[in-house]
Amino acid sequence: MRNVNLIAATVVGCCAASASATVWTFNDPMVGLQEVPPNASPATGVISGTYDDVTNLLTYSLNFTGLVAPTSAAHFHMAPPGVAGPVMIGPAGFPLGVTFGAYGNSHVLTATQETDFLAGLWYFNIHTQVFPGGEIRGQINPVPAPGVAAVLGLGGLLAARRRR
Repeated sequence: MRNVNLIAATVVGCCAASASATVWTFNDPMVGLQEVPPNASPATGVISGTYDDVTNLLTYSLNFTGLVAPTSAAHFHMAPPGVAGPVMIGPAGFPLGVTFGAYGNSHVLTATQETDFLAGLWYFNIHTQVFPGGEIRGQINPVPAPGVAAVLGLGGLLAARRRR
């Protein structure tokens, strides 16, 4: 009887959780070899963050170092890996004139932007005076974070297994 109650509680928890947002996470490297055309810049960076598909809020931070020239711009673009694409968002307040730094911001995406973002068609790149088309680039690869339903389901399975 305990297993039946446990399974019922897990099912109810999963159904309740399905009405909530899916939070997508990403943590992607930024390097010159991802640029179009690829370059041999020694610079590196990491962009990481979350996307909430109910509020449409994209929140991110990035760190970069080793640029061969000072920053001149930075943008989110829309294109698959190996392809240059149009600017989707030009982050306000990105540090210009530096060769290393950190930055964070958030933006609300439109429905079309969300579709392309979740399909892995967005990248972030940093432009410099030596590489005006972009010195380093990071393709964004969002993945759904483990949700409440997954945690409840796993907890229910573990509890049922323990009682055997």
